[in-house]
Amino acid sequence: MVRNKGGVLNYPKKPIELTDSDVELTIGKFPLVVVDCYTHWCELCKRLSQTIDKIVRDNSGKVMFGRINVHINRVTATRFDITKIPTLLIFKKGKLVGNIIGNVPRKDIEDRIRTHI
Repeated sequence: MVRNKGGVLNYPKKPIELTDSDVELTIGKFPLVVVDCYTHWCELCKRLSQTIDKIVRDNSGKVMFGRINVHINRVTATRFDITKIPTLLIFKKGKLVGNIIGNVPRKDIEDRIRTHI
C-alpha cells in the first residue's frame, strides 16, 4: 500500500497512466482500483476520460483511478480480454470484480463503483 507518514493511503488526485509493466503492482496497492482502458484515437474514450476526471475529484480517498492505452500495452489488453473500448476494469483487493464497456453515464459508473466501496 502507498501510505503517507500518518499511515493513510495516498490517492492520486487524477488518474495515473499505467503500462504493462506496472499495472499489476498498481492494482495491488489500493483496496479499490478502476482502470480506464483506452486508445488515443478513440473519441468515446476521450469523452469517458472527461467523466472519469470528474469522478476522481469527487471520490478522492475512496478509489484509485488509472488509465492504460491498450493499443500500446497489448499484454494487458490480452490478459483482460479488452476487445471493445472504452472499457473500465474494476479491481477490489487486486482481483477483477467487474467491468463497464462503453461511454456510459457518470451515475452508472459511480453506482457500479459504489457497490465495491
